[in-house]
Formats: sequence, structure tokens, C-alpha cells
Amino acid sequence: MAESAIAYVAQSLTDLLVQKAEFLKGVHGQVGWLRDELQRIQCFLKDADAKQEEDQRVRNWVKDIRNAAYDAEDIVDTFVLKMESRRRQGYIKRYVHIFKELLDLRKVGNEIEAFRARISDISNSCETYGIKSIGEWTGCTSRERLRQLRRSSPRGVDKDIIGMEKDVAQLVAQLLKKENQLTVISLVGMGGIGKTTLAKKVFNHRVVRGHFNSLAWIYVSQEYRTKDILFGIIKEVIRPTKEQLEMMDNIQEEELEKMLYEHLQEKQYLVVLDDIWTTEAWDLLKRAFPDVDNGSKVMLTTRNRDVALHADPRTTPYELRLLGEEDSWELFLRKAFLDSTDENCPQEFEDIGRRIVEKCDGLPLAIIVAGGLLSRKGLLSEWERVLNNIDSHFAKGQNGVLSILALSYIDLPYYLKFCFLHLSFFPEDFVISARKLFQLWIAEGLIPQREERMEVIAEDYLNELIDRNMIQVVRISASKRVKQCRIHDVMRDLSIFKAKEEIFMEICGKIELSPSIKSRHQSVHSNFDRYFASKPSIPGLRSLLLFHRYDPANSMKFLHFDTICGSFKLLRVLDLENMQISYLQREIGRLINLRYLSLKNTGINKLPSSMRNLKSLQTLDISGIVSLKKIPDMICKMENLRHLYMNALTCTGKLGIDTLENLQTLSRIHIDNWKVKNLRNLLNLRKLGVAVCSGSDLNRFFNSIAELKRLESLRLVPFDTDIHLPSLPGISLLHSVTKLCLEGRIRMLPPPHEFPPNITQLTLHSSFLYVNPMGVLKQLPKLSILRLRKQSYTDNQMTIYAGGFPLLNFLELEGLEGLEHLTIQDGAMPRLKHFRISSCRDLVHLPVGIMSATTLHELEICKMRSEFVNRLRGKDSYKVKHIPSITFG
Repeated sequence: MAESAIAYVAQSLTDLLVQKAEFLKGVHGQVGWLRDELQRIQCFLKDADAKQEEDQRVRNWVKDIRNAAYDAEDIVDTFVLKMESRRRQGYIKRYVHIFKELLDLRKVGNEIEAFRARISDISNSCETYGIKSIGEWTGCTSRERLRQLRRSSPRGVDKDIIGMEKDVAQLVAQLLKKENQLTVISLVGMGGIGKTTLAKKVFNHRVVRGHFNSLAWIYVSQEYRTKDILFGIIKEVIRPTKEQLEMMDNIQEEELEKMLYEHLQEKQYLVVLDDIWTTEAWDLLKRAFPDVDNGSKVMLTTRNRDVALHADPRTTPYELRLLGEEDSWELFLRKAFLDSTDENCPQEFEDIGRRIVEKCDGLPLAIIVAGGLLSRKGLLSEWERVLNNIDSHFAKGQNGVLSILALSYIDLPYYLKFCFLHLSFFPEDFVISARKLFQLWIAEGLIPQREERMEVIAEDYLNELIDRNMIQVVRISASKRVKQCRIHDVMRDLSIFKAKEEIFMEICGKIELSPSIKSRHQSVHSNFDRYFASKPSIPGLRSLLLFHRYDPANSMKFLHFDTICGSFKLLRVLDLENMQISYLQREIGRLINLRYLSLKNTGINKLPSSMRNLKSLQTLDISGIVSLKKIPDMICKMENLRHLYMNALTCTGKLGIDTLENLQTLSRIHIDNWKVKNLRNLLNLRKLGVAVCSGSDLNRFFNSIAELKRLESLRLVPFDTDIHLPSLPGISLLHSVTKLCLEGRIRMLPPPHEFPPNITQLTLHSSFLYVNPMGVLKQLPKLSILRLRKQSYTDNQMTIYAGGFPLLNFLELEGLEGLEHLTIQDGAMPRLKHFRISSCRDLVHLPVGIMSATTLHELEICKMRSEFVNRLRGKDSYKVKHIPSITFG
């Protein structure tokens, strides 16, 4: 949507006016005008976006607007780049070039004036194309036609039901449950996952229809009118005569609402609201549903988890799962061979068919479309052609897969649209680090600067995309924060399709295509040398990400910094993770707009001093497999640095970071590299990871960092695996630390009063404790998360004592390979909700006393011996029947 592009560029210009004011003195007013004019045009774009599917002229107008917005950003960024480059030169050179500065100032002024005429022409052409301001246009759009095509009905038999038997049974039981208040049951999932299909099956279930004496099904959608919805429900539950229908046509919405309310008050009713998108829609409709004590229910389907929780915070939304491999194959066969079976699939077609199904990634809608397409193709060559062009087939038609998924994209607020589009950078099935995603979004300027930290806002954005079922969670932390995520293959196709148009993103890989000179984002997935051999010159490129799997035996030597530094001067993001780089050329210092630089696992041994010019850098990652011999002393010049990841365990020298007021993360340095004279300048340091030796003076170190009032997380690791961590008495000085990770051998745990007083999360790793640590740890009054990992305890018996752990809600025992017997005393861990047991190979029985852990909601069993798993599922299953969720991994 062009609206997103305009909003993004306008915000970018606003930031420039504040942050680069000294360089814009001569053109400050003109740049301000640029921003204001773009914001003014923005008010026309919602209407234009709605009409562009209907009119090629409007589509061209929207394209002109988008191009103009990006060109405006290029004009200003290029000017600032030139000015900043000259300011870095010595006084004499700057004096010599002062005439050039004046010429550049005049040139950018002329470019903005020419741009003023261009934007004026584009703005004036609104009327020519019939584009009006927001809210003025009422014509029919393709979205409304799609709504008509998708309008659901409870009638008819749906044969596309595979793997839903348990879902149907659970939902029927939930509907029949006697409640003393109105209950809203929500079916939640991404577009095309089968919410309507499942709701229809449940709604038409014989037992359900016999239980309720008043039933209604209504399709809501994004484009709804409350009066129409109420009218539709009344027609189903009251069955009015022709005269009553004519009368109802002329009454007000409030009267319809009252009529429906009064009728349902005497009924045990079930109303299905299919495809509801917003909390506002529910708020407008809920007043018509009386909250009576007779087991009445409302069932709704939605893509947005927030809508479900808003409608009924007491009831957990029912989240649909993607189909498994065999269910996907069965559904495909039904469509491709017209309800046939596996036996009727010719052997020569099966391999291609299964590869097509794999591309659908368990999404029923995609499987149905692919199967239906192939049902009309009987040649092997035709199936191969479909496999090779499956993405384009999904994009076809108003009722196609991408059109239906695009409704979720259209519904996004503009600030989430760009965040979603930047997910297109990642390869298929790529597991995305949430931390890295936040840093990329911030570097791209997608996260606004407010009172809250940008990382917190970015996390909110990610959670909203997850709640809207546009991103899938791969891993969450014990504190329920998303650590890793992925994007469904078909949703990724939508992201790529939109990103090419909206943000000029290109993916370079197996297909040999020359990069476009207009591209702003390049993601290279393979054939890296061929990509750079084409000598791409892309002056407006803002991000370049190379995705190369880490493989020491097949490392990729990178020799293309001349191209990057010479042809991509406006780069903000450069990700070279896993490429083989011995050293960086000094020309890297020319990329003064760079905000994100990853050199992780590159084997790099030296950073050039010219990197001191990268004053805009926010994230620098030189962690993993690197060979730095000396602490880079230019880091102290990177005044905007927020996150610094290192592997500096073998580096000499001191890390001077006193000047880095924005620094939030520092990991991982040797304690001997720590040199901070004025800790008060590190106002924002929150995470710190430090390697220590057995002789390290930790008390002095703890005294030093006690001044870091915002330090939340501290990780101590040994320089060598064979050494013991020194004693830790001074750690109690760290009042702000809530998360502590101790990795390495510990002779004995410190007593409870010597831990940080506000600690809520503790991880012990490779501690080799032989005395049961639970006697000490149970006395930590605020501890809510405890992880004992990989040989942190070596005895064969452990007891979790009564009378302790008052706030503990998560416990993980992982890699305690010698543990044979575990006992939970009655009254231990009174608030425990989640218990994870993993890789404890000698543990063959459930913990004694687990039946007393009545607060447990989730038991997670990972990588345990089959004997343990079989007993849990078999003769010991009665011991865990009180636990709602038991998962195996």
C-alpha cells in the first residue's frame, strides 16, 4: 500500500530534520515542505488504494506517489552523505571544498524545487482520476466482490474436512457445557486454515442442533454494516413474514437490536459470527446478545487473537493447527483425484504430488487449490509445470490463495505493513531470531522513537503480527516471550509479492536475474559470487542481506567490499553472517548511514580504524567464530550503538565504552577487557555477558557494575571449561539484576543472602554441583524461573523441598545425566505451572510426589528414554491426569 511508503518516508524525513539539522541548514525549510506535502497526500491514499484494483490509471497514480516518496528520501540522504563525508576531512581540505559544499547546497535546492513541481502535478491529478480524500468514495471494490464470493453459509456438505475429528468433538463438548453466563467460543487461525469449515461442521452437528432451540449463522467480514448483521440474525431466529420484513426495512438499528435481544432472552441460542475482524465489530453486536443463565453461546471465527480475547477474556481461543504430512496428502488426493484414495495415485505422480503438498505447508486452502488445479491435468509434464510455478498459481484469481491471505495484509495498520514486508527477506522455512528481527526493523527506520524503548515497541509489533496469525511462533521463553518465529511458506509468497511492489525488494538466488537499479532491498540466498560478478550498481539500496549456511568445511570467501562500498553508499543494513572474511577493507568507513552490521561467524581477525566513521551504527555483531586479536578501539566512537555482540575472549586491550550512552547489550567480553571509568554514562546497559578466570577479582567487578542502575541480565561464563568460577559474595550488590546465568564449575552455591536480592530468573549450566542445590535455591523469595542445565548437578538423587520456592512458576531440568530419582515434597513450589524435563537419560520414573503439584498446567518431556515416556503414557498416566497439557519432543 502506497500509504505505508508515504508514512515511512515522511517519518524518515522528520528524523533527518532532527538528527541531521546541522547538515540541512541551507535547505531545512525545503525538506520540511517535502515532508508536509507527503503527509498531505497521504490522506488521499486510502481511497486510491481501494480504487487501484479497478482502474489502471489509479494504479499508475499510486505507483507515481510511491516512486516520488522514495526519490525524495534519496535526494536528502545523498546530500547528507556528501556533507558528512566532507566534514570528516581535515580543516584544510574542508576549506578547499567549501565551494563544492555551496554547489551541492544549490544542487539539492534545485532538485527539491523540481521535485515540488513533480509532486504538485501528481497531487493535482487526483481529480483527473476521480480520487477523493478519505471517506468520500463509496464505489464497489474488488474487496467487496471478494467478500461476496467468500460469503459463508452453514448449508451444504463440506467434503474438505481432514483431521478435524478431535476438533469437532472438543468444540461440540464445549458448546453443550452448561454455563451460568453467555460464553463466546472463538476459532482462531490464519486465512485458509479451515475456521469456517470447522465452524460449519460443528454448527450442523446433530447433537448441537438438538441442544439449542434458536440458531443463526451470519457472515461479518471486513466490510460490514451493523444493521445488516442484526437483520440477518433476526431473519434466521424469528423467521419473519413478508410484511414484517418490509416493516423492519424501515426501522432504526437500535430497534432491530432491541427486537433481537428480547427474542433471544427467552431462548437457549447459538449464534455463529463468521469472519469477524475487529474488536469494534464485536462491541457493536454484543449488545444484541442477552447474557442469560441457560447455556447460550456465541461462536465466532477470526484471524485475530485479540478479537477473540476481547469478546470473552475468560475463554481460551480455540487455535486451529496446520495439517500434518499425511492429512495434507489425503486432502490433496481427494481434490486431485476427485475423492479418490492413495491407491489411485499413479506411482510416477506421487513424488511430484508430495513435493507440491510440501509447498503448501499444511494450509488446507493451498492444498485444495493445488489439488483442484491438478485434477484437470493428466500429464506428468503438466504436474511438473505446476510444481515449478506454484507461487504464480496461488496468486491467480480473486478467490485465489494470495487474494484471501491478502485480506489479512490489507487489514494491517500501516506501521505493521512494512514490518510484515521485511519478513520477505528471509529464505523459505528460515527460523528467524526475534532479537535480530527487532534490530533490523529498528535499523530500517520502521520503529518510532517514543518514550518507550524501540525494542519494546518492536516486540509489541511482532506480537500483534502473531496475534493476527501472520507469523508463527517457533520458540518462546519461560517468561512467554517470543524468541524465534517463522513465516508460513504461502504467507511468505504474499510478503514477497507485496514487497516487490511496495518496498522494491528483490531476492537473488537460483534464478539468474540482474538486480534492478531501483531496488532498495536485496536479499541474496545463493550464488553470491555470480551476484557480485554482475557489478550491481544500485545507488538507492538500503539493505543487503546474504544468507549463507554456516559450514566450516565449505566456507564462502567474501571478496566484494569494493562493490558494496562503491555502489551501495546509502546502505543501512549489511548482513554478512557466515561469509568468510579475514579483514574488512578501510572503505567500509564510507558507509556512514550503516545502522546494522553483522560479521558473525566470519572468522574476521581485524576491524579497520575507519569504522570510527560509522556513527549511525546501532547493532554490531562480531560474535561466534571470529579471530579478533585486539579489542577494536574505534567502538567508542559509535555513539548510537545499542547492541554489541563480541567474541573477545582471546583479545588483548581494553574496551572503552564510556561514551556509549545508548548501549543496551554487551556480550561477550573477557573480564580483563573491561575498562569503564565513568559507568554513569552507560545509562541504558541492560544485558552484560562476561568471561572470567579462576583468579578474576569478581568482587571488584561487581562493585564496579553495581552502579549500572538498569542492568537486568548478567551472564558469567568461564574462560576455560576446566576452571571453577571464583566465589561470588559481591554479587548481592547488584540490586537491579533480575536474570542471572552462571555457566561453569561452582564448588558451592553462595548462601541465599549473597544472591542479587531481586533475582527472578536463574540458570545454572555445567556447574557440576554434587550437593543438592534446592536447599539454597528454595529460599530465593522472588525466583519465578529456574533452569538447571547440562551437568549443573551430578548426584543421582534430588529432592525439591516443601516450604520453599513461593513464586516459582517454571522449572527446567535439562541434561542432568546422572539423575535417577527425583522427589517433589508435598507443599513444594505452590505456584508451579510449567515443568520441563529434558535429556535426563538415567531418569526412568516420574518424579515422586508429582501428584501433589496440583497447580501444574504444562508438563513438557523432551529427549527422554523410551522407558520413561512409556511409563508416563501407560501405567503411570494416572499420576499426571490433573495436568491439562502434556507434550513430548
